Amino acid sequence: MMKIWIFQTGEPLHCDRDDSRPMRAMNLANFLVQRGHEITIWSSNFYHQKKIHRYKETADIKINENLKIKLINSPGYKKNIGLSRLFDHLILGLRLNKELKKQRELPDIGFIGFPPMEFGFFASKWFKKNKVKFFVDIKDPWPDHLVDAFPSNIKWLVKLLFFPYYLITKSIFRNADGISAITEDFLDWSNKISNRKKNKNDFVFPLVSNTEDQSEEEEKLSSAWAKKIIKNDGQLNIFFVGTIGNMFNFDPILEAAKYCNQNALKINFLISGDGELKNLIEHEANMLENIYFTGWINKSEIKALGNICDLSIAPYINNNTFKNTISNKMIDYLSLGLPILTSIDGNGATYLEQKNVACIYDENDHETLIKKLEELSLDPAKIEKMKDAALNVYSNEYSYKRIYEKALRKIVGLKS
Repeated sequence: MMKIWIFQTGEPLHCDRDDSRPMRAMNLANFLVQRGHEITIWSSNFYHQKKIHRYKETADIKINENLKIKLINSPGYKKNIGLSRLFDHLILGLRLNKELKKQRELPDIGFIGFPPMEFGFFASKWFKKNKVKFFVDIKDPWPDHLVDAFPSNIKWLVKLLFFPYYLITKSIFRNADGISAITEDFLDWSNKISNRKKNKNDFVFPLVSNTEDQSEEEEKLSSAWAKKIIKNDGQLNIFFVGTIGNMFNFDPILEAAKYCNQNALKINFLISGDGELKNLIEHEANMLENIYFTGWINKSEIKALGNICDLSIAPYINNNTFKNTISNKMIDYLSLGLPILTSIDGNGATYLEQKNVACIYDENDHETLIKKLEELSLDPAKIEKMKDAALNVYSNEYSYKRIYEKALRKIVGLKS
């Protein structure tokens, strides 16, 4: 048995008990606990997805004999990208540093989710000082992702202002004994930005979910709920689920829905989730009868809606952050057997297109999305082939057990 500490913020946790879809921290912790290891998750008291604090202050929570959660308090924030979030992460990092100094018992292995940068920086420094081997797990290429949020004509200035973040990011990566990343491109990026050489401990660790079976009763309830969502006899149903925020461009979806309404194309769009743009998007879609908003849904309801849909959509802003990734959203869609319409045209989406499970449209030209929809609506046989291909790609390349068994071997092997 090993003692493994996981540092991960910005995700649902076991203590939330709200049936949110587990992400990296929960999935990895569950998998390691099932293999007999003792896990402590260090995270933020601020619940990123719901923008609320879990408890009034820093808290220690015992889930079971082999799983504990330590929550560090921080101010919180309202927007995913903004000064208030950077301030939150700074305070979170400083308070983490203070808590770590109190620790007398060392773990065998550390696993740091990246970003946030400050949280990772103080954790990595502590591991290095105490000679504890650790991984850094890259899900987003910060601070580059922050720079990408600004207009191109001032990115050089923003990059200059963010120079301290580049320094601490370089420090985190260079001190790591191993780096995992959701794609090979992100792994290459980490080595390039830090002038670090790839080593035997580095590996690609896609963001896959555990698609464990639901109870029969839960499945029935969710299925009955899903069937009541759509009020017409649409020929195609298209599914989006996730945070309705600035990383996505919903304009092509709204324009396509408007076109379908005006031209009697029986195509529906189901938009599930919450976020800073939700009210705006709902307002703009107010007069459209073929867009349905469900609000935040749990994993059982996601599966139920997936079962009544034909396609999925991942309308990312087509920038350098998203170009070369296959996101957890895309992998979740594949697990549901849903071909993907996406606006990113980098290596990730191109790979999926070559596998016949994705269609790429231009986020700056909604007519390209409309054209794809018209073509697919006339060719149901093609959609069925793409659905079969989606399940095959998921099973062969992104199954939960396959991916996490590989991660287990890497993580446990690091100690030796």
